[in-house]
Amino acid sequence: MPTEAKQRHLFDQISSQTEAGKLTWSETAEEDEFITLFGEGKFVLKALRYTEVDFEGDKVGPPSFQLIRNEDDTVLLTLTAVSSGKARYEFENTFQMIHDQALGINSAVDEVLAELGFKDDDIPF
Repeated sequence: MPTEAKQRHLFDQISSQTEAGKLTWSETAEEDEFITLFGEGKFVLKALRYTEVDFEGDKVGPPSFQLIRNEDDTVLLTLTAVSSGKARYEFENTFQMIHDQALGINSAVDEVLAELGFKDDDIPF
């Protein structure tokens, strides 16, 4: 398993590249799961709203990421707040960015605001 420092760096890159709009996230068939591809589709990075599925089948824990080899669906790495030494809220904030980007929430809000007659300059933030 990669060191905590390497996992922390991976998470930081996922977060910063998502915030910069350099990663394109897509919905999956599962609720609250999103993917982006690397290595010309060789690897899938999956963002999940949960860490694990408990014995009753409930999805529990803070968000996590799985690095998956696409050809055989092998999970190569599960990246969590604990394994990376990052704070839970950082994983939650990054997952929310991924969720919003994949679902086009910011674009939808911009469209509604435009229809209501607001311009970006009118918004005080």
